[in-house]
Amino acid sequence: MDKAKIKIFHNQLKENTYRITYVELWIISAMFFVWSVFDYYLLPLQWMKFIFVRSGVTLLIVSMLIFVSFKKFRKHINKVCFISNVILIISIAWMLPFTENYLLAYIMGYSFTTLMSAGAILWRPLYTRIMMVIASIAPVISFSIYKIHNISTENLIAGVFYLATLIIFTIGMNILRYSAAKKEYIARTNLETAREELEKLYVMKNDFIENITHDFRTPLMIIYNLAGIWKKKEGNNEIKVGEKDQSEVFKTIYLSSVQLKNSIDTLLEVAKMDARGVTLNIVKLPIVDYIKNLQDFYNSALYLSNTKILLEIPEKEIDDFYIDKEKLEAIVNNIISNAIKFSDKEKGIVIIKVKNLNNSVQISIKDNGIGISKENQERVFKRFEQLNNSRNLSYKGTGIGLAYSKQLTELLIGKIWFESEGEGKGTEFYLEFLKGYKHFPISKEEVYNINEALSNISNVEAADNIIFAELKDTKENVVETFFEDIENSEFDLKKSKILLIDDNADILNIEKTILKNAGYKNFILAYNGKQALEAIYEYKPDIIISDYNMPIMTGDLLHDEIAAKEEFSNIPFIFVSAIADNDIMIKRKRKGAMAYLKKPLNEEEFILNVEIFLKKYMEYLKTFKDANIDVLTQLNNRKRTFYLLNKLILKNKGEDLTIVFFDVDNFKQVNDLYGHEIGDKVLATIGKTLNNNLRRDDIAGRYGGDEFLVALPNSNSMQTIALLERIKKSFKISNEKNKTILFKCSFGISSLKENEDYICNELKLKGLNEIFDGDNLNNITMERKLELKENIVKLLFSMADKALYRAKKIECNNCNYHFENRYQSGVCPKCGSADIKVGKNKIVQFK
Repeated sequence: MDKAKIKIFHNQLKENTYRITYVELWIISAMFFVWSVFDYYLLPLQWMKFIFVRSGVTLLIVSMLIFVSFKKFRKHINKVCFISNVILIISIAWMLPFTENYLLAYIMGYSFTTLMSAGAILWRPLYTRIMMVIASIAPVISFSIYKIHNISTENLIAGVFYLATLIIFTIGMNILRYSAAKKEYIARTNLETAREELEKLYVMKNDFIENITHDFRTPLMIIYNLAGIWKKKEGNNEIKVGEKDQSEVFKTIYLSSVQLKNSIDTLLEVAKMDARGVTLNIVKLPIVDYIKNLQDFYNSALYLSNTKILLEIPEKEIDDFYIDKEKLEAIVNNIISNAIKFSDKEKGIVIIKVKNLNNSVQISIKDNGIGISKENQERVFKRFEQLNNSRNLSYKGTGIGLAYSKQLTELLIGKIWFESEGEGKGTEFYLEFLKGYKHFPISKEEVYNINEALSNISNVEAADNIIFAELKDTKENVVETFFEDIENSEFDLKKSKILLIDDNADILNIEKTILKNAGYKNFILAYNGKQALEAIYEYKPDIIISDYNMPIMTGDLLHDEIAAKEEFSNIPFIFVSAIADNDIMIKRKRKGAMAYLKKPLNEEEFILNVEIFLKKYMEYLKTFKDANIDVLTQLNNRKRTFYLLNKLILKNKGEDLTIVFFDVDNFKQVNDLYGHEIGDKVLATIGKTLNNNLRRDDIAGRYGGDEFLVALPNSNSMQTIALLERIKKSFKISNEKNKTILFKCSFGISSLKENEDYICNELKLKGLNEIFDGDNLNNITMERKLELKENIVKLLFSMADKALYRAKKIECNNCNYHFENRYQSGVCPKCGSADIKVGKNKIVQFK
């Protein structure tokens, strides 16, 4: 036993000795009391004294027994046993000189035994058994010391009898104690193991139910909801779902029913095998031709995908190969389907090899896909298990496929195994079957030839439909947009941009059709979480409706990603999933999901949820816009601009940041000359130009009046000047007479990196790395860092403002003197130089 097991066993031993030790205490008390009452050897003058002592000891032991009878004191039983026996031995030792009662020595010896056992259990668990053996021979020592001075035949016979019974009794009790504890420990260990197995089976059962529910609900949703759409359009001659016409709709329904039937058939086959209800139908099979036909079949099913099936087979046919063809198909189809599913999406290759060995035929199926990690390899053939958590699985399935294949292979007296070097290195599965038919439990008359219809793989139509239904989505889908009416869509419920996400194209078309029939016009379709995330950044939808189980990025990971982004966290998120797990539903709702709808969809509930949450989001957008967006320019207002700018600098880790502060040149004259309506049009044009030319992470806001503030993260002054030169070209408007009016702006620029020396001098820093360095080598407190970063924002704005002031002034190139207005003489009033740079319509960098 290792130390951990010894400790566990010792704890069990302590707990188990309660019953035995409790009985032992009562036995000793009873023996002592009987001896006290009936001991007629005692001298008359001393009788009362001895009775008092013995009765006192008896009462002490009885009171201790009553004390430990209460459950909360039972853990102290061994301590009580130890203390009571110490008192008993002291009392007996005091009385031994006055009596020659054998029973007294007997009791003393047994008390000493119990004392040793209790002490061993209490303080030396590793030596419990050794101490018990020593305790068993202790009565011999005590009895011998007592009787050594009075040896006679009578004493010797009596002593041997008492010693024998005492030794047998004490050894028996100790063996009983140890044996009982050991049995209890083994029983508890077995019970714990059984409990763990049951828990594991419970988890497996739940995972299986979730997976099979998903496999059932997905085709069921297609059948159910397409039938619902057809029923609503019963009076019309033509049904259309998405881009599919009526014939394609019915084909989709048929394929989904085939997929559903296939899942049920597989489960029934597994149940039959468990009940030993499967019979073999052994035929002679030309395996080489069979594999060639299999290749043709799969390549035709995969003609739209990037996956190819290759062969490495013998030139000649293999004779003497007998097998149950349908069961071989089930095995091979399952392995090939997995190989295709998990192969490289860009350039998938599946290689099927056939080897003619001496006594057997070996078939191997190799892919160039995701591989299997070392820690997961032993779980591959376990039933109802998949290699990842089934509820966060990128590749869906019941978890019975390979276990079923293994059962079938063993039924065919074959072997199945696989090889994989790890994740990302592909996997190769091997099948090996004996030649001939004598190893099968059937007679020769039951074996017959099969030379016909090799081109049809056991029911070609059904097999073709099943494979097509399972593999039709292996090609890489791209994000699709269907914008029927996107103009002037702000706050228009029916023109909301709705993002639909599911790895099944039929389900996306069903959801889109249901919402389109309800009057919604604009849709974005994505086939996994990663595509959806890109679509969210590009289109910023008004509502997101997502599946849970998807490849590449699952729905819960997408939801977590969106919830962490402030700009997207308020977009309503609805789950539509086949997973009906209350724990998952509650978890997602706590993280902000508005609803969790189950497949197949209840159309009214689906439409109602979309309508309710879109209305709430539109109300939120209106409130947000009123509080944060400038109505005229559609840019951030001053408060919002500085909030975003401070947030940007707080996240900055030392990257460059450029601030642009600009205004319209002679804006008062524009208002005076053309009127305030034209002035407003100028400001609105600036806002539209900035929104069209800036990046997603850039910040633009109206500072006030005709002044604007722009923040460009990860941009230096040269990049910023190039951007501003491009923007300046768009600064023109048309009046009511369609006459083009050009307006000009002056720009001041400050840069975090290029103006580092100035910033550090103002803030008394050695370098910006003092506050942007994540390692905090300079021991600046977090509060101080936050204060310095806020001061940097103020400094950058102040520097850009000073640069703008310079851009407005007339500047002498000779002496760098700045002045407000050009003098009539056209020369610098300070040095008289005519080399003068005209003010306004300039881009000036702070220096």
